[in-house]
Formats: sequence, structure tokens, C-alpha cells
Amino acid sequence: MDRSDSDLVRLIIEGDILAFEELYERYHELLFYLALKYLKSESLSEDAIQEIFTRLWQNRSNLDPGKSVKYYLLVNTKNHVMNMIRNQNNKLLLGGGFDEADYSAESDVWEDVIHSEQIGIINKGMDELSRKRRKVFELKMIFGFSNSQIAEKLSMSVNTVKVHYFHALKFMRDFFRKNAGL
Repeated sequence: MDRSDSDLVRLIIEGDILAFEELYERYHELLFYLALKYLKSESLSEDAIQEIFTRLWQNRSNLDPGKSVKYYLLVNTKNHVMNMIRNQNNKLLLGGGFDEADYSAESDVWEDVIHSEQIGIINKGMDELSRKRRKVFELKMIFGFSNSQIAEKLSMSVNTVKVHYFHALKFMRDFFRKNAGL
């Protein structure tokens, strides 16, 4: 069966499970290694790919046979993986730690090492923020204060809080990407 991607998409839209399985076999490995590049965990990567293909099947009526399904899968995989990382990093910043049960993944020593390295990177990045930006960032990300609460607490305008938070968040994202190999 040497069908084109667009032929497979047409069949998938019609509910053809065999076409879906063929597409899965065609792109599973590529997407798995893309996810693994970022997640550094085979079980989390496999879970991510299962989620991507589940969404593809559930939303098959919205697919466009004229557009690249490979590109669609690559973009959705990368976005999903980045969301997984962001959600876990937000838990770290809020002091909740990583919750492996969220992804039904096995506990793994290497994952624990990676997580502690990520905490270290976040702490180093926060150390490089100016005093005011760090305070705004901590109050917002760790303690969950609103902009107006932070403004009142630090005796500054809400707009100043927004500017400090924007720059702190941008710096932290860039710092984390650069130092975590993302």
C-alpha cells in the first residue's frame, strides 16, 4: 500500500481506521524521536505521540487533504511537548514538583536527575534577574498574586508590574531554553 498522505487523510476523514493505522506507522517513529529530543523520556514521549494521534483521529473531520499532514503532525507534536514541559515547569516554579502520574509514566532515576537540573537552571535564571523583576516574578509565579496585588505590595503601578513581569518571563524562557538545551 503506497498511498500518498493526502489519500490517507481523505480516507481518515471518512473514518477509515486502516488508513489511520498506515499514517500512524508512517510517522510514529519520526514524531517519537522529536518528542524524545525534548522530553528525554521514552515513556513520556510515547504518551505524547499517543495523545497527538488520538487528537488527530478525534478531529479528523477538520483535516485538509490539500495540506501537509506531516507538517501538521510535527507542529502539533512540538506544541504538545512544549506545553508538557511548560506545565511541569510551572509546577516547579509554584513549588509543586513534578507529578509523574500526570503522564502515567514510570518513575525513573534519570528523569529525577533531569528534573533537579531544571530546578537548578530556574534558580540560576532567577538569580540573574534584577531585584524588582525577581520580586515581581516570584510574587506572580510562585505565590499567584495578581498584578494589582503586586503593585500594591511593591508600591508601583500595575503597568510597571506588567512590564517587569513581561521582561522577567521573557528572560526566564530564553534562559531556560538556552541552558536546558531546548
